[in-house]
This record gives sequence, structure tokens and C-alpha cells, in this order.
Amino acid sequence: MYSRILVGFTQLSDLSWMKRLCVNELRSMSIINYLPSVAGAGKFRKNKMSRILFAWELGANYGHLSRQLPIAQRLRRQGHDVFFVVRDTTVAAQLLGPYGFAFTQAPFDTTGKRLVQPPANYAEILLASGYADRAALWGLVRSWLSLIEMFKADIVIIDHAPTALFAAHLTGLPTILIGNGFEIPPDCSPLPSIRPWENIANDRLLRAEECVLERLNTIASSLNARTLLRIPELFQSTGKILSTFAELDHYGIRDGEIYVGPIFSSATGQQMTWSEPDKPHIFAYLRPSVPGFELLLKALSKQPAEVIVVAPGIRRAQAEAVASVSFRVLGQPVLLDSLLELADLVVSSGGTGTVSQCLLAGVPLLLVPQNVEQYLMSQCVEALGAGLTAKQKRQEEDFAGLLEFLLHDPCYRKAADVFAKQYAGFTQEQAVDQAVQLINTVLAKSMQP
Repeated sequence: MYSRILVGFTQLSDLSWMKRLCVNELRSMSIINYLPSVAGAGKFRKNKMSRILFAWELGANYGHLSRQLPIAQRLRRQGHDVFFVVRDTTVAAQLLGPYGFAFTQAPFDTTGKRLVQPPANYAEILLASGYADRAALWGLVRSWLSLIEMFKADIVIIDHAPTALFAAHLTGLPTILIGNGFEIPPDCSPLPSIRPWENIANDRLLRAEECVLERLNTIASSLNARTLLRIPELFQSTGKILSTFAELDHYGIRDGEIYVGPIFSSATGQQMTWSEPDKPHIFAYLRPSVPGFELLLKALSKQPAEVIVVAPGIRRAQAEAVASVSFRVLGQPVLLDSLLELADLVVSSGGTGTVSQCLLAGVPLLLVPQNVEQYLMSQCVEALGAGLTAKQKRQEEDFAGLLEFLLHDPCYRKAADVFAKQYAGFTQEQAVDQAVQLINTVLAKSMQP
């Protein structure tokens, strides 16, 4: 019997050979030899539970693993073998570690190359994530292929992991997409702008998509795998779990799609309670890197309200500068459900999980977005009438004015209540049920001879 040996490299002094990769060199790579065996891995385990690989490649913070964790727990209870490949191992240690799930680091772009302009659509996000460099992209794809092979995966659950999705496509391995609207682009070409407030030429969007398509098809052709006609084809030829509400889809409501609703883990964190019943209650969940963070803290500290701020990574001096009996600043997550019952306002960057929890509780929001995805979410909330967005002007007086509007104009609370009543029957268990059922259905079909 042969042994399996893992060799690790910390540094290569000369990577110039990688720059000379061409189709003929790719054809000689040994990866071709095991593509068929990966694609058929599950067919030899008809009478056993399956091996399920969760892949998270792009994005940050807790949302991705919080969404995957309840699904993985259910699948493991059913007897499946679950393994995670994650963007952030620190987050994984915090969320997955206590439950004994195994995980490893996801491949990531190390070239350091950035686009001249901020990404205008999903294709440009890929170009900014290593796809602009042929050698870098091949390295990412090869790494995902190796991970899939080492785990002997029967199915890959894709959570904002486009390269893992492409690697699975190369092998013919079944996949399930899970994500909010932003992470799963719509079925159209060119892929639409994610910066609708800018006048971005259609030609630019199309060029980006054509560039990505050419890069991917070069690799597919070299491995004798099926090429793609369009980028959206990669996202449409698989099972899909849109884990959001239709009204909170960053790209707008999509005809014919099934929205299962958000899946987020709210069972971890410190238990907190409000201590001043006669004051308005404001909860804020923000990171110190949010533009205008310290000025927002000052504005919040001057409100005649009880305020609880959760700011992971905040410096002790920052917290102490504004802390008081009515103003608590914490660096670790808290249990949100009990706080939302009496909250009058929530301040958030605009993550899907936090926004969904607040709206389901009928609580209006002040959105302070840090990136494009969060800004698009804030526009969804504004369209519902359930909140306001802090734009580029982020001085203390700007934040103070927004807080005054939201606390004293009842229209925002009414709009949030309308949303809460519309989805009063929603439970996360329903969304997890649908996700697990879809995974098991796809697995069953893939096992058939």
C-alpha cells in the first residue's frame, strides 16, 4: 500500500517558471490523471454516507461560516462526513472549533495585484482576486483540485467560492451554491454593475466578463473539460440556495428564483440585557475600520439613550473614551435576539444576517456601509423605508442628524414592522431544512449508476 505524504513549502525563490505556463505545459500536469477519479468518487460509496466539502473563498467576517454551520451540523447528525476549506482560519477556530469540525486554509491570491479602479461587476471582482494573472489563477484552480481530491469529496457546497466552483466543474463533481444575492450573480450577460450610482459603460462590463471567460476556458481546454459559453453558466448549472429575502437581494428581485431566507448563527455570544427601561435603546454592531467610526461613537454617546456597541477589534483606549453607565462598548459578539425585543434602533454596516435579524424583529436601521456589498444592502433597506444610510458625509453632526430622524420619525419603525409581519412565519429551521433537503437530493442523484 502506498502512503500519502504532504509536503509543505514556505517560500520559492524563483517563480519565473510559472509565468511561462502555456496550454501544452498544462496538459502535461498530472492533475489530468485524476480528474475522472474525482468525478466518480461518490459512486463507489452507495451504501455509505457522503463526504461533503464546504468551500469559502472570498469575503470576510462571520457571516459565511455562521450560514454554513447550522447546515453542516444537520448533515453531520445524518451521518455525513463534513470538512471545511475557509478564507479565515481565525474565524473558523472561533465558530467551527467548539463543534469539532475540521478545516483548513482556502487558496488565496498572493500576487498583490489590484485593479486601477474599484470592481464594477462580479467579473471584475474575480479579476481583482487573482484571475487577472494566468499563473495565479492556475495556482488557485490547482489548489482547489488538490483539496477536492485529498478529501475525496462527493459534493462541494460553494459559499462565495467561485474558483472552487470552477474546479468542481472541471471534475464534473456536483455542487450546491449558497449565498446572499451579492455572492451569486444573476443569469445575464454582461454581469450587471455593482456600482449603480456610477455611469459605467457596458463595454467595460463586457470586456471584464470576456477576460475571465477566456482565462477559465484556457484551463478547461487544457484539461479536456467542458468550456463555458458565459460566466453565468457556471452559476446556473448547479443547485442553488439564495439565503436571503427577495427584498434584500443586492441585485434586485429575480424572477423564477426561490429565496429560502437568511441562515445565520445567533446562538453564540455574551448574554446582555437593557438596564434603563425609561430610555430609548440603541444597539450598534460595527468594526473600527468603518469610515467615520470614532465620530459615530461620539454621536451615539451624546444621545439621551442607553447604547450597547459591539465593535470587534476596538482598542481599549477607544472604548474607554466614550464608555459610561449608559454607553457600553464590547469587543466580542453578544446574543442579539433578547436585545432586539426592546431595541428602538440598530446601527450596522449592512451585513445580511444582522439586517435580516433586525427587520424580522421590526427594528429600524442606520446603515454605515464599508464596502459595495453593504452599500447595496443599505439601499434595499432604504427602499423598504425601514432605515437610512450614512453616505460620504460622516461628520459627528451628520450621524447625529440621522439618529434623530430614525428615533423620532415613526415611519421607519412602521416600515420595519410591516416587513416583520410579512415574514412572521419564517424560521431559520425552515431555511436549513430546504438547504439540507437540496444537498441530499443532489447527492442521491449523483450516486445513481
